[in-house]
Amino acid sequence: MFNKIFFIVVLTVFGLQKGFSQDSLKVKVDSVQKMVSKAMTADTSKKISKLKAFGTTMKKVAGAEKIEPDERPKIAFIRSLIIPGTGQITNKQYWKVPIIVGAAVGDVFWIRSLNRKYKNYRSYLIEMNDKGLTEITIDGRGPYSLQGVTSATNTFRRYRDLNIIGFTAGWLIFAVEANVAAHLKTFDMSEDISMKITPTVLNGPMNAAFGVKFELNIK
Repeated sequence: MFNKIFFIVVLTVFGLQKGFSQDSLKVKVDSVQKMVSKAMTADTSKKISKLKAFGTTMKKVAGAEKIEPDERPKIAFIRSLIIPGTGQITNKQYWKVPIIVGAAVGDVFWIRSLNRKYKNYRSYLIEMNDKGLTEITIDGRGPYSLQGVTSATNTFRRYRDLNIIGFTAGWLIFAVEANVAAHLKTFDMSEDISMKITPTVLNGPMNAAFGVKFELNIK
């Protein structure tokens, strides 16, 4: 839209240089102003509409407004992104919550433990580099070589980072699971989508035989 308006303005200025009359110029300027005003109004209306829709969605996420059945997958997904397990609560699948919370809490403690060990070995590594040491005793054990301390530091850092990535991926997976479960809960299982199994008679060229007929109705 901006490119179109800019192009019209350029044409107007170019026409002025070519000797357009004052009346013609006024008409063109008024036309451009109307187009600009219309574009700004439409853009503002879209932004206001999006803000209202976002506000309504967040109210439903917070439980301040009723959730329609077709909105449940989206709300469950957003809630799970904010707090793991709340999407499953939205779907009334309470038995999944202890599994999710237990996995999350366990991973957090494991990440903290790995990070603590990483920082501990890194401090010894810094000390060895600063003092030019080739060996050091850690917690009354050792001595450990510079290469061994470096390897341990890198190993704990790598395990910590991998667990952080796994925790983030798990967070997203649980949110997706809540979304999919909500979709399955609202999936149409009425007579419009059904499978029927009925006995039938199969007529062959020589004789007839009994069989089973499968019917899948999708309306």
